[in-house]
Amino acid sequence: MGAALEPARRAGAEWRSFASVEPGLSPEAFAKQLADRLARLLPLDVVVCGRGEDGHIASLFPGEPQARLDPNAPCIVPAFPMGLEPRISLSAMALREAGEAALLFSGKAKRTVFAQALRLGDKPGTLLLAKRRRLHAFISESS
Repeated sequence: MGAALEPARRAGAEWRSFASVEPGLSPEAFAKQLADRLARLLPLDVVVCGRGEDGHIASLFPGEPQARLDPNAPCIVPAFPMGLEPRISLSAMALREAGEAALLFSGKAKRTVFAQALRLGDKPGTLLLAKRRRLHAFISESS
């Protein structure tokens, strides 16, 4: 863990990597393994997510079933975006239920996609919005 996060670790924060160290472990198996370890930490205090020009947040992509708010979904889900490498992500519910949420992105294209998601109420573009908290959005105009 980096030196910048050391004070948080001393205060009790835990670091959980989303990278598997077991060769050949499937995304489904690793997602289950990580979900089993993280379930006791829910709801998360803070989530910080990026977004893509295609509208994804974390690794939840528009139109994919993992982007739906499913209260029965595990906190970590495998994702299989078309044309991209398989990955794992916090589930839509884990993102929605976190105490604080921040969204970081840069560039005009992502800003336009974000504005469109807000206007249309698209998921996953609006997953980080919750009535009980504000969304902290950090947006840079340069790419």
